[in-house]
Amino acid sequence: EGDACARRAEQDGRKGWGKRRIAEDLYACRYPRTVIDEVLASLEYSVDFTDNCARVIRKKYRGVPRDRDDRRRMTAALIRMGYGMEEIRAAMIEVAEEAEDA
Repeated sequence: EGDACARRAEQDGRKGWGKRRIAEDLYACRYPRTVIDEVLASLEYSVDFTDNCARVIRKKYRGVPRDRDDRRRMTAALIRMGYGMEEIRAAMIEVAEEAEDA
């Protein structure tokens, strides 16, 4: 059961989901809470969610929007994808710095 839960979490991560969204999916699949906690703990060490968030921003939004309302909509979408505000802010800074360097 633990292996199946871990595989599901990895699939969710490849979809570009953040930790919270992955956890919600695993709970919906009715895996035991202890197994989910173990899988999520191992994900924290093996997955850089800030980098994943930056990848989503680059791919879906082609950079950080300049318009305030567009940034707000992007942030709301990233929160729904399971990312936390710290990860989103760090990813936005990373992507914006890359755009300045280019």
